Amino acid sequence: FTLDPYTDNSIFEIDWIGTSPRFRRKGIATKLLNRAEKLCHIQHHARGMQVGTSSNSELAPARAFYIRRGYIELGIIKNYYALKEHLHIYRKELQK
Repeated sequence: FTLDPYTDNSIFEIDWIGTSPRFRRKGIATKLLNRAEKLCHIQHHARGMQVGTSSNSELAPARAFYIRRGYIELGIIKNYYALKEHLHIYRKELQK
């Protein structure tokens, strides 16, 4: 994760999170995300975490994962990665 330099230093962006197919559905990504959220909130006083992912059908499980974890879709940038492959942007407000 990285600090979004265009905010008031309180929004962190998740650059990449993923697990190897053979380790999926074991709670690893959830533990990684929980740790990142906690670290950003406690040590850096973050008010939110943000992530972007592709509309590619192979990434549907990733989009569902973020929604299950409380991330809200803020918007879609059409044709971001390629024609007909859009960027979905999600954010989660962290507890005060």
